[in-house]
Amino acid sequence: MTTIADAGEDDSTADLFDLLVLKPLARLESVWEPVNLVIDGIDQAEPGVRHLIVDAIADLVGRSELAHVRVIVGIRSGSVLEELPGLAGMRRIELFPPAPGEIARAVARHGLAGDSAWEQRLVELLQQTEAGGWLLARLLTEIGDDLPGDVAVDSRLDALVKQRIRCALDATAPAQASSIAAVLAVLAAAGSGPIMPVKLLRDAVAVLGHQLSLRGVRDIVVALGVLISRGNSGTRLEMLGLAHQDFLASTRDEAARIGVSSIEAHQNISCAVQAKAGDRAAEYARTTGVRHHLACGDSAAAVQLLANSETVRAADNRDLWAAWLPLFVETLGTAHPDCRVARFHLAHWLGETGDLNAAVIGFECLLADTAEAVGPDDVEVFLIRGCLAHWRGMSGEPQEAVAEFEFLLADCVRVLGSDHPDTLDIRDDLADWRGQSGDAVAAVGEYEQLPGTP
Repeated sequence: MTTIADAGEDDSTADLFDLLVLKPLARLESVWEPVNLVIDGIDQAEPGVRHLIVDAIADLVGRSELAHVRVIVGIRSGSVLEELPGLAGMRRIELFPPAPGEIARAVARHGLAGDSAWEQRLVELLQQTEAGGWLLARLLTEIGDDLPGDVAVDSRLDALVKQRIRCALDATAPAQASSIAAVLAVLAAAGSGPIMPVKLLRDAVAVLGHQLSLRGVRDIVVALGVLISRGNSGTRLEMLGLAHQDFLASTRDEAARIGVSSIEAHQNISCAVQAKAGDRAAEYARTTGVRHHLACGDSAAAVQLLANSETVRAADNRDLWAAWLPLFVETLGTAHPDCRVARFHLAHWLGETGDLNAAVIGFECLLADTAEAVGPDDVEVFLIRGCLAHWRGMSGEPQEAVAEFEFLLADCVRVLGSDHPDTLDIRDDLADWRGQSGDAVAAVGEYEQLPGTP
């Protein structure tokens, strides 16, 4: 990252973190009190995004001009993030969860057992999930009289979540069950925490064939109680999601049992996002749309969304592709055509931000995988070879760039013909690098072979 002083609006090497966070924080310096910056839940972010957040935190706390800023990072215990070098120098404060006995006494006040046997059941339940103890206590008390006495002994957390859903279903008219399933499926696809705008939830459920008003959506959310996390409740800015990531699998299963699959939910969220105008829908698409496209098998749409999200800032574009590439690899595999496109974009923007060695390595790996997948004479391979030659030249090896473009030009003439547009582009690149390597005569000779040259 560039220094704050250099992160001007016309500096494409600065990223949005520099411009929207670091620079304003530097201007907020006060002699009276420090600035407290709280960053919570980073362990729940996508792997690529998580890596960028940790790097940003490490950069922030290491800057002398931001000594007045205190950074508080919230991470669940047991997360690998707490051991990362970028966070290693931070002071650790552990917040201990309630003991099983405290939870047992809390649920006992709601008519459930609170004896030593219950404490043992709670110990077993707590070992199955990272969900907080009080969240589990609320889950148990909401189930209330509908909870069989042995459910905590014989089942797992997923059984309790499904039981809570069935409590909501039992309390509503049978015709409403499919609407509840649609809401559950969409929220499970969205993820944990209040991340989906309530209007977008309504629109996604409508694509599934359930016409609900905002009031109808909120009535279902209230009926589901502890399972749902809400932000700005009851307002036009309300955000929704499941209360915990450990609720996701059982919620998806229960929604599918009623008739709404996870793939359908992702597809309909994607449709709702594309059809919905407005900043909040656009922001949701930018932050999570790729995941929905990949989950429903539309990887081409995921690539297009990222391409459309590129800005004039090279650093932002690099971070954009770096954040999502791990999910492409996980979902598609490194050799899939759309994953190769994502890798291509990342390697390109690494070069544009000055990380020339990383760009060369990225294109080298991509070339090997692409040649194996489509063969050495495919135009995709030729494109990657040209990029690799370019970035090797930019890395201070113009003679190597010339040699690689010579070989590439010969292959293009052989496969595509001397007059093919791609062949002509490579000849133009070769002429350029001949000039940059100091051979002006050869460069002129190469340019003279291009059509339209006087």
